[in-house]
Amino acid sequence: MTMTDEKRPQDGMHPEIDPAAGEKADLFRSRKKSRNKALLAVLLGLAVIFYAVTILKMGAE
Repeated sequence: MTMTDEKRPQDGMHPEIDPAAGEKADLFRSRKKSRNKALLAVLLGLAVIFYAVTILKMGAE
């Protein structure tokens, strides 16, 4: 076994071997993109909350 064989994915995601693998990869990418967008929304929401709390605390002094 060579080093390149060890790095290959073992989950059947080879489009040249399995025609459905391309569809699986597309589905994986779309799910990952959706998760990334949701994470971005959460992080931006937290940043806005922290910013608003900071401004309110500064105004209270």
